[in-house]
Amino acid sequence: MQPDESQYLSNGLGNLLARGVVRHRWLIVIGWVLLAVIAKTLSPDWKSIAYDGDFEYLPATMRSVAGDHLLDAAFPAQRSRSQIVLVVSRNGEPLDKSDDVVSMDLLRHLYYRIAEVMLWKASRSDSLAPDSIRLRSHAKEFLDEAIRLDQLYFDGLTDLDRVSSVPAEQLRLTKAFWDRGNLLQQLGEDDLAASDTQTALVLSPTIATDSLDFDERGLAPWESLIDLHSWKDSLIGSQMEKPEARLAILLSNVELAATSNIDFLKVVDDLKDSVLDRNSALVRPGLEILATGSAAIGGETLTAARDAIRYTELLTVLMILAILGLVYRAPLLVFIPVFSIAIAVMVSSGLVAWLTIASKALDLSWFDFRVFTTSRIFVVVILFGSGTDFCLFLISRLREEALQWPWEQACIRSLSGVSGALVGSALTTILGLGMLVIAQFGKFHYTGPIIALCLAIGLLVCLTFTPALLSLIGPRAFWPSTMGTNPTLISARLGNREGLQPTGLWGLIALKLTRYPGIALLIGLGLLAPPALFGYRNEDDVTYDISSQLDDLAESKRGLRVLDRYFDMGSVNP
Repeated sequence: MQPDESQYLSNGLGNLLARGVVRHRWLIVIGWVLLAVIAKTLSPDWKSIAYDGDFEYLPATMRSVAGDHLLDAAFPAQRSRSQIVLVVSRNGEPLDKSDDVVSMDLLRHLYYRIAEVMLWKASRSDSLAPDSIRLRSHAKEFLDEAIRLDQLYFDGLTDLDRVSSVPAEQLRLTKAFWDRGNLLQQLGEDDLAASDTQTALVLSPTIATDSLDFDERGLAPWESLIDLHSWKDSLIGSQMEKPEARLAILLSNVELAATSNIDFLKVVDDLKDSVLDRNSALVRPGLEILATGSAAIGGETLTAARDAIRYTELLTVLMILAILGLVYRAPLLVFIPVFSIAIAVMVSSGLVAWLTIASKALDLSWFDFRVFTTSRIFVVVILFGSGTDFCLFLISRLREEALQWPWEQACIRSLSGVSGALVGSALTTILGLGMLVIAQFGKFHYTGPIIALCLAIGLLVCLTFTPALLSLIGPRAFWPSTMGTNPTLISARLGNREGLQPTGLWGLIALKLTRYPGIALLIGLGLLAPPALFGYRNEDDVTYDISSQLDDLAESKRGLRVLDRYFDMGSVNP
């Protein structure tokens, strides 16, 4: 005979929550799933709302930030914040004539590309606007230089008797002549425009139909490019050329930690590769074109961080699946926690995105909500880690209760029993992260409360959705194991605990720990002491060199070494 359940259940909040969850399990499961679907489909993309860069992390009251704003006001859209430095060298040897021709090909395309970018920006505004006039003026200067270098490239190929080795459609910058002709026509210089247009048509009779609008040329990754210095510069070119190396400096208007530098660096690398492929007959072993500089280092660092985030998310999920599979050896008990955590990630990410949008729209001093490009990895890892713990506590308690009570009652008792511990455990982390709001550094000030909010949602999911789903699935959740009441445990519940002994591996571990607590404590301290001592001795070993995060074989670090070998400090900022 089973005793009345009221003898074993309190009337606290945990019991009320558990009864409500089990009673409304269908409504809870459907509600959370719908909320996750809505959050996934209707929320803005994280990348579109995230901040990045260096100064976004700092409070506006700092002098460096105030000075940055003054520079922006004084030099709008013209101030360089970072750069990619292209270093052409030959491993300690002087560059020869074939190297000159290859580097000239690189340089003519760089000048033409920045001209394209400026014409593209000018096309997006009123042609009479001051910015549009300035951009078109600069574009003409860069087109003039690109066409001048195009002639030098052709002359160099002719001197080396290599004209036939370059494909005809790539031999001359036909599009540069065409674009300059169109630009001169807009500027009212019809005679010069007709000459360029005729040259372009001679080089490529189909240029009129083949030429794309600027919006269709894929120039977005180059948008931050605002200026170009090179060894062919009439004023400062001598500072950027040595017999063994020469420099081309691409100036960018975004900071080195801006995520746009990932795509910027990629298109620069693609351009380098295309130049080397096109001139493969001229390239002798040993010639290198390396991209370095602050934007290149930032781009490579962010690329490495992005890959690390992807691998971390994947490995986190795989490790959790492995742990759940090892502990429970039941497919559904692996699926339920992962599904619950996925619901929490989707809902919390959507909520954070909308709160960020609302913060921008309302512009209230007390409601400043921001996310950074690296915030998401913390949200995912924290939710998967803590969510797995919460689910493990719940399922372990449910296994014990299901051996003594009918399934529905076991669900109520298990949730009632662990809810207090789960809330207490989560609140310590939530409050601790929330206290980061007092920090001034933006990455801590904003990210701490965001993770706390997401963790609170994860806790709510594990206290409602997970037990509701377990209640619906029933004892089949433990398949292929069978779940039924255990007479021994029922007898112990009724007061007869004679013969009740811990079983299994964990039971044996619990028995040893409780019988020999002193020895267990010493063993634990012995295992933890070496890493604790190592951490204590090395806690001050911090570097602020961003390039140190990259492998020594990274292209930007190799380029830095070439710069250090041939050029004085400051050469990349003439």
